[in-house]
Amino acid sequence: AGGGRWSEHGGPIGDPTIALSVPTGPWSRGLSPAILPSGSILAPSRLPPCDPLCSHGVTLYGTTGSPLWSFNTSSAVVSSPAVDPRGPYVFVADHAGDVASLSAATGRVAWRYSTGSPVSAPLTAAPSGELCCAGLLLVGTEGGMLHAVGLGDGSARWAFQGGDRLGSRAVLGGAWTLPDGVLFAGMNGFVTRLLPVSGAVAWRFSAGAGFE
Repeated sequence: AGGGRWSEHGGPIGDPTIALSVPTGPWSRGLSPAILPSGSILAPSRLPPCDPLCSHGVTLYGTTGSPLWSFNTSSAVVSSPAVDPRGPYVFVADHAGDVASLSAATGRVAWRYSTGSPVSAPLTAAPSGELCCAGLLLVGTEGGMLHAVGLGDGSARWAFQGGDRLGSRAVLGGAWTLPDGVLFAGMNGFVTRLLPVSGAVAWRFSAGAGFE
């Protein structure tokens, strides 16, 4: 169609619609913004004066790149935020171990949850309509604990103590949801599937080496 170039996914290749300046530093290699169904982008805020761990909060940017609202945290944000694509909330955790559910429209706090240990792994939100893990927010900490928190009310559903730091940036992706459970991989090379309702171990195997 026309003389323009097209990507392998069928979309036209051209200049980016918007460009955002987000924090960079030695800690941010695995830190990704979250994209809302509306096209808005939730990214770490950078508050001066700065050092590599100075991003104490998040900012929601509209589809034009203009900031819509910001939320400040008590400690550095070094984990990727999460979005419930079927709900009006976004989720952010900081290095003090505090988790907050925020209104996507206003940035106001809906609930807070404390893990008691630094969070640096990406957050995973399982929508309420998903077959597995309905309504769960999965939060891995550097203390080795995986927390399952209710998306709607911030209640503690279950917690699982792993052998290594789930929140380390060496952990492969934190936690994922499967059709029949929760999956995570640890620095010790173990991959574990947990039952979504109780957090009990369904199976565990060793890949033979740690995940980097």
